[in-house]
Amino acid sequence: MIYFIITTCLLKSENFNERKNKYKESLDIVKKLLGNKKNIKIIIVENTGKKHRTFLNDYGFDVYYTENNHKYNTENKGVKELKDIWDCIEKYNIKDEDFVIKMTGRYILNENSEFISEIIN
Repeated sequence: MIYFIITTCLLKSENFNERKNKYKESLDIVKKLLGNKKNIKIIIVENTGKKHRTFLNDYGFDVYYTENNHKYNTENKGVKELKDIWDCIEKYNIKDEDFVIKMTGRYILNENSEFISEIIN
């Protein structure tokens, strides 16, 4: 199985709407390119606390909400993000033989990417 993990952080800040729009643009492309592939499981990980629902749920992917952004007292965002990924691997029981792709949610995939073509095929 291929797991496509997309990390997000919906912190309320002065650039929240800009971040939200980037996430939407990115997720629209992910859904278009990978959303209907049977061997790819797309998981969005959002780390600002347990929520019932956000716009992230509108894409039809699994959304896993963690509290790691508030739980760890460090300025190093990478530590928090790594903990999100480890927690996701544990929650979804991802095996060593599975293939994991991690993408920051604000990255925009190139629809003509050779990498994405390889994943699809």
